[in-house]
Amino acid sequence: MPQMMPMKWFLIYFIYLLIFYLFIMLINSMLIKTKINKETLKIKLKKWNWFW
Repeated sequence: MPQMMPMKWFLIYFIYLLIFYLFIMLINSMLIKTKINKETLKIKLKKWNWFW
């Protein structure tokens, strides 16, 4: 019940937002460091030779 102790609920909410923000920053920094090659983006199709 938030009306009983509103400061504790605010603290939990603030900690959750802080962890979420740090997690998003971590993911973005990892994505920026990795380089995407054009070769990895191409779909490799194998042509089938049917002998009949």
